[in-house]
Amino acid sequence: MNILTNLKMYSQGVSIAIALTILMLPPNYIVLVHAQLVYMDEVVEVKISKGSSNINNTQFYAPPEVQVAAGSSIKWTNDDNVIHTVTQGKPSEGGNSTGFNSGPIQPGSTFVHFFDESGTVDYYCTIHPYMIGKVVVNPY
Repeated sequence: MNILTNLKMYSQGVSIAIALTILMLPPNYIVLVHAQLVYMDEVVEVKISKGSSNINNTQFYAPPEVQVAAGSSIKWTNDDNVIHTVTQGKPSEGGNSTGFNSGPIQPGSTFVHFFDESGTVDYYCTIHPYMIGKVVVNPY
């Protein structure tokens, strides 16, 4: 099984446990918990555009900026014919050692990252640092 399958199976188990707990909560809490569960399985796709290794390409990540709810994942797919990375941070900062780093993503391969905290997250390709993108993670 891949990571997404395992995450979904885990999420389903957690959802059942939470649903049982909801039955014991006062009604005003139920709406808040339900709103958080809505986004648990959302996976947003971002493509690494064909030709991204060329600095003159018009778009490197498609879309270059994406908004998701906290509790969502983004799946990057390398549609180019060369290796790329998806690394948290900005090229001028040399990446974020505490953030995510896909390592080399082969052509046709993917990388998935789960976002559990709201905020703005910059990312770039360490091999081609002119390739930059942004994720805006909204609260639940």
